[in-house]
Amino acid sequence: MLSSARRLRGRAAGALRAAVTNELVRPLIEPILHPSRWRIRALGLSTTVGHPLFYLFWGKLLPQPYEPLGPRLLMCALGLSLLVFRPIYASPPSAASACSSNTGQRISEKIAPSS
Repeated sequence: MLSSARRLRGRAAGALRAAVTNELVRPLIEPILHPSRWRIRALGLSTTVGHPLFYLFWGKLLPQPYEPLGPRLLMCALGLSLLVFRPIYASPPSAASACSSNTGQRISEKIAPSS
């Protein structure tokens, strides 16, 4: 009797967790999954400008033992590539291509299941 009550409580907790995730968490995360042109440009600009500034701050003003210039310049170049190369953000993925975290099914399959 006690083990069946525990199983029932476990199932109810799992169902509640799934419902909260589907109703509260997923709508907040979904817009983040789809990069827009302006988000990619902002990321490229902040990376291109931010990494050299961080190096100046942590490498010169408040020196840290593990603050090499090479990785900072590499990140600066990668950020610059986000600003220069258009194909990276020319066709961002659609909402249908985002996968569900629980089952691996696509969102479009969950919305309109095949018969």
